[in-house]
This record gives sequence, structure tokens and C-alpha cells, in this order.
Amino acid sequence: MKTVTNITGWIQRGIRLGLLYNKSHVSDVFNYLKGIGFKNTNDNYMMVMQRMVRKKHVGYETIQSMRGFIANPNPNSN
Repeated sequence: MKTVTNITGWIQRGIRLGLLYNKSHVSDVFNYLKGIGFKNTNDNYMMVMQRMVRKKHVGYETIQSMRGFIANPNPNSN
């Protein structure tokens, strides 16, 4: 199986197909991506979702409304 690397694109695909939706939980995103074949840790998924919201990528409204999502508007102040 080929290694999948475009996490943002796959999250957007899940939103378009209705697999990820408003008021779902962030863990649903983690399970969806693991089912596809991603091997990264949960922290990497959260960072990608935070970046999508900050840059207003397609589907960012859905991610913002998910339960368990922690916004990080200033990533340089960790």
C-alpha cells in the first residue's frame, strides 16, 4: 500500500463525502484517517486541523464546530 501524505486533502474529502460533519468529534477524524492508512500520531492530526482553520481552507467551518477541537490562533507562542 502506498504511503498517504496529504492529510489536509483527505480531511477535505471526508467532509465532502459526508463522513466528517458538524458536531462530530475530533476522534472521528483520527479514526477516519487511520482507516485510510495514515500512521501519524493524534498530535499531527490536530496541528493539521488547526492549520486548516487558521488558513481558512475548504471545510474549516466543519472543523471549527467539531467537539474536542482546540483552536490555536497563535502557533508560535507554545
